[in-house]
Amino acid sequence: EPKVTTAQVDEMRRYSAQLERRIETARQWSRWRTAKNAADQAEAEVKAAERAAADLDRKVKAYTEELPKQVMAGLEFPVPGLALNGDQITVDGKDLDQLSTSEQMKVSLALAKGLAGDLKVILVDRAETLDADSFAALVAEAESEADGFQYLVTRVTDQPSPGSFHVQDGRVSLVGKVG
Repeated sequence: EPKVTTAQVDEMRRYSAQLERRIETARQWSRWRTAKNAADQAEAEVKAAERAAADLDRKVKAYTEELPKQVMAGLEFPVPGLALNGDQITVDGKDLDQLSTSEQMKVSLALAKGLAGDLKVILVDRAETLDADSFAALVAEAESEADGFQYLVTRVTDQPSPGSFHVQDGRVSLVGKVG
């Protein structure tokens, strides 16, 4: 049997330790390469997401700013001073939301008439929000028949009026006749 000296054992241990360090270094490089690959892939995904986001931003801008401007440029509005600024509708520079209810109703009626085409029917909802004078003006316009439109007007009230339908407890009845 060959004899192994202490020096040989020490040399084998040093060589074994050196191999273990090389193996650990190789493992670290492998982990680093895996991490680097993952980081590179994540970076590529981030860049792709940023490109997609930029593309979506361009589309949103086109749909919310550019396209409406193009459409608006080719339209003639039945309401003088009517404009679309971004997502805000304005009349003479005032937001539609800032107009009184009767002013909003007048603008809406003018738009409805201008866009109705051959269908000469207008539905006016929430007429109870109009003051008495504005409601009377609406009724006068509807009754004049000069514009050729039929008006369907909804109004919640506790006092039925002639020519209206009264709904109570699920039953509908006509209240008198108009004129």
